[in-house]
Order: sequence, then C-alpha cells, then structure tokens
Amino acid sequence: MTIRLGFRLTKWYLDAVSDTGEVFIGYQAHAALAGVSLQHASILVSGPEGEVRTATTSTRAVAPALDSSGVRWSLPRLGLAGVWTPTAPAVSRGLLESPRGNVDWSCVVPAARVHLDLAEGHRLDGWGYAEVLELTIPPWRLPIAELRWGRFVAEGASLVWIDWKGALPLSFAAVGASPCTVAEVGESRVVLESPPATLVMSEPRIIRDGPLARTALSRVPLLRERLPVRMLQTHETKWLSRAVLEAGGATREGWAIHEVVRWP
Repeated sequence: MTIRLGFRLTKWYLDAVSDTGEVFIGYQAHAALAGVSLQHASILVSGPEGEVRTATTSTRAVAPALDSSGVRWSLPRLGLAGVWTPTAPAVSRGLLESPRGNVDWSCVVPAARVHLDLAEGHRLDGWGYAEVLELTIPPWRLPIAELRWGRFVAEGASLVWIDWKGALPLSFAAVGASPCTVAEVGESRVVLESPPATLVMSEPRIIRDGPLARTALSRVPLLRERLPVRMLQTHETKWLSRAVLEAGGATREGWAIHEVVRWP
C-alpha cells in the first residue's frame, strides 16, 4: 500500500443481531486529516420495535482487538464489552488503487457468535459481523456516486456484498470466504452468478436515514468542521431485513443489515 501523509483513515464496523431482531452497530475510526489526528467511536442499539439509542466518545475510543480467537471490543465510557467469535474465515480485497490513494477492505469476521454487555446491565447475544476499511484517499474524493453494501449472517452461512456505481464501478461479494461473481444487487435481492446463489430480503426496518451531517457525524463536531459539503450532504439509508439465502442446494434464514449511500 502506498502511504500518503495527507490523509489516512482506519475504520472498524461491527454489528450483531439477536434472534428477536435487536440490532447493535458499532464504529471505531482513527483519522489523520490536515495535520489533525482524530479518534472516535460510536454505538447504536435498535430494539425490535425500532426504537434507537446511540452513544459516542472521542476520549479513549480504543480500537477493537483482533487475535486468533476473534475480536474483542471494550469501551467502558459507553458501557460496552463485546466478543465476536468467528464461525467463518476472514476475507479481504483491495477495492481501489489509484494515484489519489487506495481503499483496502478486510472482512475480519464474516460470521460470528456475538456476546455483548451493554450499559445498565443489558445483554445482547446473536449473530454478527466485523470489517476494517483502510483509506489513504479521502471519502469525498472517492469515484463513487452510489454505494450498496450489506451482510447476511445465519448459522452455517454468511454473505457480504459491495456494489459501487460511478467512474470506477465495482461489484464484489463473498459467501463465507469465497469470492463470487455478482449478477444483481438491489434493496430486496442479491443474485450471485458464479457460484449461483440468491439472497431475498423482506420486512425491512429502517435503522438510520438521512445526510451524514445529521446521522453518523451528528455528534462529531470537530470532524464535521473539517469536512467538505459533499461529504456532509452524503445520504445514507440503513436497514435491517429478514433474509433467506439459497446457495449450494441449501436454504438458510437469518438477518441482513444493508445500506445505500449516495453522494451529491
């Protein structure tokens, strides 16, 4: 990877969904931008009825720890202690390599059993997922007009997909750790061509919707002040859906978290 001193971002994404549809989503990011080093973590918990609770910290926002046993993440300031124990091997890919910078993606845990201790003695157990993005190109300079991303996890099966539209289109998916050729990515269906598989999503529930300035960046004023308007006006919609994966002659039922992000 080419190291660029002007910008670097390392961003963790981790999630978990209980059997009843309670959702946990966590982000941890470390960014070096315009000579300023920023560290931030946030968590979101959405109950089965759709109620959403969020918490953020820029103090002691330590990154998750990855080792051979999985991922551990502890944020005492947010009342969080979690363990992601993998049930599938990791998969990674370089998504972009250009003179302006690179994007490297590592799905460190495509599928995991997750045990979370949250604030006020709350416990969430379920199936989950974790990935890390490394960027040396600022997100507002990415050659993307629209991004569709999602992950499906169930006992014995997992699927993750990335679909970019723009100057450098890209479609990529992996079932477990095996890369697949993508035929179609939509809000309710993902179709893989080789090897053949279909994920059908239903009963979508919006987890978050709006421009980044009002959603993911709403509680990070120091970062918002340094970002261009194009980034602040980028719109995201994130859903939780029930999902059924048909692959290799088997059918698996579980939960999918998926999103569409559109740049202005």
